[in-house]
Amino acid sequence: MWHSITQNKALTVFVLIFLPVTLALGFWQLDRAAQKETLVNAAQEGKVLRQIDAQADLVGLPDYQQVTFSSIFTEPYIWLIDNQVWQSQVGVDVVGIVPFGSRYLLVNRGWLSWTDRSELPAVAMPTGMTKLLGTLSPIAGEAFVLAPDSPQENYPQLRQSIVLNDIETQTGYALWPYILYLQDGSEALLETHWRMVQMGPEKHLGYAVQWFGLALTLVILYLYRIRQHSKTRHHKELDK
Repeated sequence: MWHSITQNKALTVFVLIFLPVTLALGFWQLDRAAQKETLVNAAQEGKVLRQIDAQADLVGLPDYQQVTFSSIFTEPYIWLIDNQVWQSQVGVDVVGIVPFGSRYLLVNRGWLSWTDRSELPAVAMPTGMTKLLGTLSPIAGEAFVLAPDSPQENYPQLRQSIVLNDIETQTGYALWPYILYLQDGSEALLETHWRMVQMGPEKHLGYAVQWFGLALTLVILYLYRIRQHSKTRHHKELDK
């Protein structure tokens, strides 16, 4: 057996490299499935709509809590988050801020088509007291971008992602570490497209099964090749 392994060095090296890779990818998909399951459970817990009217109501709320309140959008702040795809069309997410208690809260008003890239799309600023209803989501960590956003003075302002510290520096306002994704029933809503979970845990479990299946296939084929080589060598020795 050992002689057969040493005679198939290239195949052995291939298996030693790719078997750990397939196993690692399988366990990574299992971990992602567990994370998504946690998010789904959190979303289920937050489905009970809560009316919030004071700063104390925002403190201690669970992630992905659905809330409703009224506030006034702060001028002139409108950010357009680029490269947002909805129904196979590329557009932007429109984000503003509203005062809430001692801080300000980022509000994602939804998706807006942007087909003419020669100029920014026109976005109307909501005026007066506006009813808001949506899901409070923790602000994600910094996303991968090709180049950092450059601060500008004009609005609406195009950005690749929302970075809390950048927005606080730009506006001079302290922000809550959440972003409110508006949903049906909000007066400032554009086109809803945000989903807390883009890929469910069952998808990740399916991918994990595929990776583990590939690892098993790799082992079986390797052992079969080594066994066949060993049998062939054994027959040759008997024929001598």
